[in-house]
Amino acid sequence: MWLARALQATASASIETSCELGNGADQVESPWIMYNDLRCVGDNGLVDDQAVFEARTQTTMEVIDNATVAVERYHAAKVVGKLERPAGAVLGGGELMWMEQDLGVVRKCTLSDETGKCSGDATMVLDGLHCPEDFAVDFHRGRIYVIQQEGKSAADQSTRCFGTPRIIRAALSRGADGDDGLTTLVSEGMGKPTMLALDPLGGPGQAGYLFWTDVELFSVMRSNLDGDEKVEAPTDE
Repeated sequence: MWLARALQATASASIETSCELGNGADQVESPWIMYNDLRCVGDNGLVDDQAVFEARTQTTMEVIDNATVAVERYHAAKVVGKLERPAGAVLGGGELMWMEQDLGVVRKCTLSDETGKCSGDATMVLDGLHCPEDFAVDFHRGRIYVIQQEGKSAADQSTRCFGTPRIIRAALSRGADGDDGLTTLVSEGMGKPTMLALDPLGGPGQAGYLFWTDVELFSVMRSNLDGDEKVEAPTDE
């Protein structure tokens, strides 16, 4: 299945990580990916930053077992740092979105065409989340989907995750003005959902699909974008 293959490819990729912000002198090239890293180790041996990185592919010719072969590697540079346990990174329309689990928020920034770094301050997309795990964005319909726990916001109780896990939905244009505008889509029959993805045009009539992994149920689940017709995702698609 495509989702399982994508997760496996991500896990096996060779990525050389730089925890420096860099001088922004290099033009961003395609293809490139966004990912999170919690392992920026400082001089004292402790993690001193949590960040989102931009990684670009570089192909070099190397000698392996007496044969010259093309090797593709990723070189990563920090895009935005000093985050509170980042999770997920979504790129679209020239903007980068990321989640900060300890603060219960999703933020975004506009990326510079020249440097690939955030230009200007980050703005709020969604706040008041409790122990969020992951998120996905449907740019086609202007919606954001989040796996989170029930309860108070992570800003109030950042270390206490309790209650029933659920998948919620909100409009990307929702303002952070106190009206959460959240709709619960899936809450029943969930073990421990951890990763969320969507196919905005999948299914009959291109109505779209949600996919999520559940590590307690050892499965990849699927529903439509309204949370209905929840089934275990076929493995032969």
